[in-house]
Amino acid sequence: MSAMLVLPKYVHSPNDYTLRGVNLVEHGFDFLPEVCQLSYRFMNDVNPEHVHRGRIEVIYLHSGHGMKLSVGGQLTSFNAGNCFISRPDEPHTISIYPKGSKFYWFQFRIPKARETVPGLTLAETRQLTDALMNAKARIFAGSPSLRDTFERILALTEPDAVPPPLIDVRLRTAAL
Repeated sequence: MSAMLVLPKYVHSPNDYTLRGVNLVEHGFDFLPEVCQLSYRFMNDVNPEHVHRGRIEVIYLHSGHGMKLSVGGQLTSFNAGNCFISRPDEPHTISIYPKGSKFYWFQFRIPKARETVPGLTLAETRQLTDALMNAKARIFAGSPSLRDTFERILALTEPDAVPPPLIDVRLRTAAL
């Protein structure tokens, strides 16, 4: 079964949140090293800005009060139902985590030259990467079906669950 992810110690006390996550590299999908869901029981604030080297991060705030998002030191509101795309090496953080907030995120590893995402051609891999890297709107309304997709991936990898038949195929399909 997949290893569940753990937030870095600088983030918050484990009593403050519930984290579910999986690394899909273990299932043959090298492009999603992190798929997670995080819920906060108490208000928390101020995490250090960080970057994701060679990765794009997509965050979907499913529910809760608006968060404060800092991108390159500039603060902006991030409301329930919205998505945010951070580019590789771009300093960013969610600076306030309101009580009751629930969000999902994944990280997409940038493919190397001539490398393809499983199930996509080289041209499709480039189109997907370019679309994520060059999105004009970096904060935008997300589809409520995103939550269902995240939940499907996470449910397939629950630590106590018996892996279903064809789990790697199911995970790659859900990821795509």
